[in-house]
Amino acid sequence: MQVLNGCRVEKVIYSNPDTQYTVARVKHGQDDVVVVLFERCYEGEKLDVVGSWVEHPKYGKQFKASHVERSRELTEADVMKLLQGIKGIGPARAEAIVSRYGVRALEVAQQDPEQFRGLVPESVIENIREEFRADSVLNALKSKLVPLGITPNMVRKIYRRYGERAFEVLEKNPYKLAEDVKGIGYKKADEIALKLGMDPKSEERVTACVRYVLSKAAAQGHVYLPKKELVAKVLEETKQAIATPRILECMRNNRETEEEADRVYLKYLYHYETAVARKLAKLNEAGIAAEIKAHAGAVMDGMEREQGMKYTSKQRMAVERAFQYGASIITGGPGTGKTTVIKAIIEVAKANRLVVELAAPTGRAAKRMEEVTGHPAKTIHRLLEYQPDGTEDELEGELRMDLRFGRDETNPIDADLIIVDEASMIDTVLMYHLVMAVKEGSGIVFVGDGDQLPSIGPGDVLTDMMEYLPTTKLDVIFRQAELSGIVLNAGRINRGQYPYFNGKDFCFYEYESPEQIVNLYEAEVKTGAEVQVLTPVKRTEAGTANLNRLIQERVNPADPGKPQVVFRDKVFRVGDRVMQQTNDYGKECFNGDVGIVKDIYKDTQDGCIRMVVEYPHKEVTYIDDEVGMLELAYAITVHKSQGSQYDTVIVPLITSHYIMLKRNLLYTAITRAVNKVIIVGQKKAIWIAVNTIDAEKRYTTLAERLKGLMSGQLQLTVVR
Repeated sequence: MQVLNGCRVEKVIYSNPDTQYTVARVKHGQDDVVVVLFERCYEGEKLDVVGSWVEHPKYGKQFKASHVERSRELTEADVMKLLQGIKGIGPARAEAIVSRYGVRALEVAQQDPEQFRGLVPESVIENIREEFRADSVLNALKSKLVPLGITPNMVRKIYRRYGERAFEVLEKNPYKLAEDVKGIGYKKADEIALKLGMDPKSEERVTACVRYVLSKAAAQGHVYLPKKELVAKVLEETKQAIATPRILECMRNNRETEEEADRVYLKYLYHYETAVARKLAKLNEAGIAAEIKAHAGAVMDGMEREQGMKYTSKQRMAVERAFQYGASIITGGPGTGKTTVIKAIIEVAKANRLVVELAAPTGRAAKRMEEVTGHPAKTIHRLLEYQPDGTEDELEGELRMDLRFGRDETNPIDADLIIVDEASMIDTVLMYHLVMAVKEGSGIVFVGDGDQLPSIGPGDVLTDMMEYLPTTKLDVIFRQAELSGIVLNAGRINRGQYPYFNGKDFCFYEYESPEQIVNLYEAEVKTGAEVQVLTPVKRTEAGTANLNRLIQERVNPADPGKPQVVFRDKVFRVGDRVMQQTNDYGKECFNGDVGIVKDIYKDTQDGCIRMVVEYPHKEVTYIDDEVGMLELAYAITVHKSQGSQYDTVIVPLITSHYIMLKRNLLYTAITRAVNKVIIVGQKKAIWIAVNTIDAEKRYTTLAERLKGLMSGQLQLTVVR
């Protein structure tokens, strides 16, 4: 950090009244300096600025302020310039005010602008009042919070959320910040609360910690936590000797949690899971159009004659079940004909004049579904008509959701049958919104591979549903896939067998260095293939962070003629492959979406940096710090690759990834490839992955609820 004392503001180049983001040219000694700050300033004002030098990719050297102090030594000329920054005060009015009050004019403006009556109209007095009211509250808030480690930018967010109520919130319950202010999680709110003197054993702190622990568990895939585990984690987080009954009392006083037997849920997850179970049971009880089942065989017979192919008995059963039951599942590995079944279901539906909708969790998966079936497909969010006033926030490992969709139980999807691909990616939250929007008398078919990794969000929905919904598992590998090393090895890995490397479409290289992976990436890209590096981890030399940096330097290096934007430790250039890291429903961009940077420029109207990214489904523009939602995506984690397919996949697999070496992770990685898999690693690491079944059971109760609700219905078994 550096301090620039005695800076005089020469010119305000740009100022955003909503965010207070300001770019100004100041005189520091004999030097002209461009300063970027997050509060208003006025021409003629003197500032002491704390911050650091940064290099803007287009505008050169700038001083980015983290804290600003106003100088008290103002001349009458300074005060006149400051007053002219207020709407309605020009040079003549400013001169009249200063002639009467001298350098005290600014103090009068802040404390009693009524004294200016007669010098300026009533409307201008109100402008002065508004100008200094916001500044005084904000400055007082900064004085209280900045010494506690809260950045000025975060203080402004708190002020925008609460206004003058901010002090009341901080005094009564600082943990409200974690609920209400984007960018503040429990950890930061707890830090503020303790510094403000909060009792470390207070009910407010324990209650907030219970919510945090359950939210963190949801981000790790759990729908609930056992009471004993919840209590242990609260004690670990609070670092206080709090009696178990006290923790449970605070938990029960919290309206955001639900207790059932020895389980504790976030209330919304409890509601979602129970509602999903009830709706699925209701759909299956009613069925959709059982009489169509009899016609399905004739339609498939005709398709066999037209296309010169034969459906297996299980494929026929899967098609018939789509019309026999209100909710059914089709599962199977690569090459087992899932797409063939989807196309047959569509044809049977068309023959019976049923309206069919196709959907998938991601834009990439929806686009592929549309390409292979020839039928329009949408993302699930688009199908549900997402309303951009909803929010989803993942911070410090917490998961917080409040989603709004145009389609729901009262306004269901206008379709007789919905087919959803890549169903293993759907978590409890999205499944709730999806099934509740299926109209009465309609049906839904889930298609997916149960051997892949579960969803990133809470629940293990596909696996749980497969226990009690009618499920057809396709296991015959078709002739065109029999020669594929990818399909062959997917089966071998699933059976716990070491893969067979043929040196053609399934290759192995003994790991030497990260540069070796970069070399392979570059060589494969030159063939014209879409290449993706899939690694188990973010850190380590073979993790996403290091590999992205190295690959970017090789395939898209810095160039004076190529626009780039720098955000914290990230550098993005035109041509870079990037991935969305959080769900942004307003932009219709979701966690895991991958696109290409098409343009970077500064808007001449508002001075903001804009970066345009082309995704498979649309172009999206990111403004200023919105680029923080992105990461380079030459290398991504296997978890983030779910629902996507690539021509060639390169998988680093070394023993330092030990904790992540699981069978379903390796299986998911290789089944993302269409034409070629390259594993760069160690044979020992492959053996560990092949022989390690993921034993980390997620805490869910969907299967249990389905069992209870469907026990009176016809017993349905998985056809294997």
